[in-house]
Amino acid sequence: ALSRQSLAIVFSIFATASVVTLLLSGTFVAAMITCGILLLAHLSGRAMLSIMHANGAGLAVTVPLGLIPQALGGFVLAAFHMLTPATIALMLVGMAVTSLLLAKPTGLVPPALGKPLGTAERLPILLMFPVMFFNLVWAVVPEIQHDANHYHLAVSQSYLGSHGFIDLPYFFHSYLYRFIDMLFTIGLALQGAEAAKLLSFAFGLVAAYGVFWLGRLAFDERTG
Repeated sequence: ALSRQSLAIVFSIFATASVVTLLLSGTFVAAMITCGILLLAHLSGRAMLSIMHANGAGLAVTVPLGLIPQALGGFVLAAFHMLTPATIALMLVGMAVTSLLLAKPTGLVPPALGKPLGTAERLPILLMFPVMFFNLVWAVVPEIQHDANHYHLAVSQSYLGSHGFIDLPYFFHSYLYRFIDMLFTIGLALQGAEAAKLLSFAFGLVAAYGVFWLGRLAFDERTG
């Protein structure tokens, strides 16, 4: 049977290897900015739930919910051609202050989701760590994929260079620009393509976490 100690050991190895990878690749600052964006999303989501008197939700709810105002704020800045690294940073600081003022003190993990993992759940998590690490390595290397270089990063860079939305008829995919692309734009403005790619990596972790807890909440641990 897999013990908590074995899970903790593998997690420690994964965490150490991840930090070393970030340091050697020169993307540690970008990783810290990515963590800051996700932390702000959690605070914003918690504040929004507090306003709706729906306290008690965990990170699987607060983080995706809190990313919405960041994307909306970026769209507003872009619509008024005020999309610059300085205005984006000011927007995020304003959101952080507002979220801290509005949110009520609550725990990060609600009681319904705070149960310890059983043996059946530890093996899949252990198997996920190598996959997560390889995805992290892919996130910190220079981008070579066509979709990223000719759509997500390219369109975002064009909007940043013009301080807002512009017509890009030679970029057909620019007409498919979405909320997630604005989040990439925010990362790109704050710390370049490295932050945007690490955000994409983090979104995958948040999605996996959300699916697990949703399955665990609606059914049982094995389903999650």
